[in-house]
Amino acid sequence: MGPIKTKSMPPSSGYDNTDTDIVNYESLSEVLNCAYEQAAYGKGKERHAENESYEEQPIMWIEKYFKSYQLGQAVKKMHESQRLSKEMAVQELLGAINYIAAKIIFLNKEK
Repeated sequence: MGPIKTKSMPPSSGYDNTDTDIVNYESLSEVLNCAYEQAAYGKGKERHAENESYEEQPIMWIEKYFKSYQLGQAVKKMHESQRLSKEMAVQELLGAINYIAAKIIFLNKEK
């Protein structure tokens, strides 16, 4: 894999890039490509997309409406559970309960 290139990226970032710069960041480029592939073709597409653009998927609207990591994760797990087998859904929902419990503990410790 090489550096990520998309149509939405400008042809030049304004930085003076050298071949050494590209090589020094090749591992980052590989990880970003893998993350893109997971979202577009793997788990992200299978469990979240429902033929929606990335901007309309849960990863975006959860951040918009829930300004808490714990609550956002709980909502994500609840949402995902609806598409899973009974056994897997139960595991996701138990995870959601744990995130909500963490938020309650956090709130109770706030002064």
